[in-house]
Amino acid sequence: MAERKVPESDACSDSESELDKGNEKGKQIIDVDPNTTIATAKIQKNEPEDPKEEECLFHSQMWVKGSPLQFIVDSGNQKNLISAEVVKRLGLLTIAHPQPYTIRWLHQGWDLCVSQQCHLPYNIKPFTDEVLCDISPLEVCDVLLGQPYLWKRHVVYESRSRAVIVTLGNRLYRIPEVAPPTAISLITAKQCSKLISKTGKLFS
Repeated sequence: MAERKVPESDACSDSESELDKGNEKGKQIIDVDPNTTIATAKIQKNEPEDPKEEECLFHSQMWVKGSPLQFIVDSGNQKNLISAEVVKRLGLLTIAHPQPYTIRWLHQGWDLCVSQQCHLPYNIKPFTDEVLCDISPLEVCDVLLGQPYLWKRHVVYESRSRAVIVTLGNRLYRIPEVAPPTAISLITAKQCSKLISKTGKLFS
């Protein structure tokens, strides 16, 4: 896993530096003017080999107390979530949620109050980190990392290489994709939507 030092004083330059690295094949980055009404260049559309790749959620693996946990990075989720079953199985410490909220399980006909959180210490060699997660039933993964994690760690998603880059201190770490060792491999956003419909899981 590659790592690279960046200046501590310019956290916003992390993603820009990574974009500069993308110029390996001699492609020129052209600055655009959003205020101009006439386009001066044609957009060349490069379709992925598999159209479904554009819809795939990002899966990878972290380690907690020597056990592998499958996680999904989802920018469309407003919470960081950890499976209640995982918390119980690993004996993780919990704390009271400062602002409890409700998840509605439509097919069960009842509401579940999310009232606990967990400071999840994890490692992905060579780095260690900790993320605050709400404890909730999860069926598609062990941990779901949403917008709070993406914001805090300045996450950059590399769609072609299927990897995410996270910022820790003054270092960048690239996390490759790891397919989950279950019947549910790489699911698309549409498939995930169908799965949510079947489970009746909905934030209210």
